[in-house]
Amino acid sequence: MWSAYSALELLHSDESLTASINGMPLYKHALLTFCAALLLKTVSKWNDFLTIDPWQVISVVERLIELFTKARLSRRHVVWHIANGLTEAVQQVQADLGKLSESSVTEQNDFGLLNDDFIGDGFNFTSSRWMESMADDFLNA
Repeated sequence: MWSAYSALELLHSDESLTASINGMPLYKHALLTFCAALLLKTVSKWNDFLTIDPWQVISVVERLIELFTKARLSRRHVVWHIANGLTEAVQQVQADLGKLSESSVTEQNDFGLLNDDFIGDGFNFTSSRWMESMADDFLNA
């Protein structure tokens, strides 16, 4: 995840890269899009387990969108479609983060605390009770 974030930060910090959006090969546009999509998906789904501020991720993706929309390219260029798709994704993540900040931990099971969004998707594997339960199962098998 940090690699994806660093790639987007590098793009914004290096003026030669920023200026070369117009002549950049399409596979590099795809790479940047993948980085942004990975960050947005990770932040929206696993926010409670991350050490990065989700609004910082949204900011770096919004700067990518701005860079793509300010590029002097035809409206038919793939960059415009990418920018539109990323804009929708950012809006969805912002809505999801708003819901997450309003929700609280609602359920507790034998493995630890679960949020509504993570029920069925995974457990808090850092929970000491989960580790103890796994050790007991291993030793008693």
